[in-house]
Amino acid sequence: MTLNDVNDVYLAEYAGSDLVLYAFDNPNLDSPFTLFYWSSKTGNVTKIGASARDSQGRPIATPFIRPLVAGPYVYWSQTLSSDPARTVTFRYDTTSGAKLQASPNFGLTPVALGSDMLLQPVVDDPQGQRYFKALRLDLSPADLPGALAGVSGVNSVASDGTTVVWTIGSDIEYWRAGWSAPRLLRTTFGPLWETTVSGDIATFSSTARTVVVDLRSGAWTPVTTEYGSSSAINGWLIVGDPPAVKGATPDSHLVKIASLSPLPSC
Repeated sequence: MTLNDVNDVYLAEYAGSDLVLYAFDNPNLDSPFTLFYWSSKTGNVTKIGASARDSQGRPIATPFIRPLVAGPYVYWSQTLSSDPARTVTFRYDTTSGAKLQASPNFGLTPVALGSDMLLQPVVDDPQGQRYFKALRLDLSPADLPGALAGVSGVNSVASDGTTVVWTIGSDIEYWRAGWSAPRLLRTTFGPLWETTVSGDIATFSSTARTVVVDLRSGAWTPVTTEYGSSSAINGWLIVGDPPAVKGATPDSHLVKIASLSPLPSC
């Protein structure tokens, strides 16, 4: 199997020589999904994950997945039962092909915390508020930085390994190693999700638009309407304008984050 055989890709996560593709069977976000892993060393594509199925063969809906590539591993969380709040976390070893499944924890996909740890939003029961849990790369528990111990109500989270950004409703919080406490930005955009961050720039999606936030000044600006997209990844800001005609290819813009001047404070 090669990259040319993979269709309906929604997003890709790249790290060094490794690429993970998140593909949908159709454009609906609750549709069946498949995760593929590609290595530039071999050029081969391997299917490493997919939607679970119920007893009648129907796909089980799972929360939005943004897989994490960290070292030789790929991490993601997905729902495996008819309870939409119950999820498990997987780790795929790109070297051996082995897959490790952690105990159910109602958690979201972890993000990188430095080079050898993970940060995962978890909750003790489906009605509770998500808080942070630190993990080692083997998914065993690790010590959580004290500044993150009181965080509760996490909707989404992103990290570039140094800067961690998360949302609580329409509020944005972010933290870097060495800070005594997270910093808070209040917005009026409503619930935010699909968070990304790279350096001083973070992006978010809301019901009506996508938003770029400058962490240097605390300022933010909408960049697209409802059907657009924006991502801050590996030093680049990527903005996808909504297509003028349904089904058409959207226009994408790529900007180097280091070239952006700080947004004026709100």
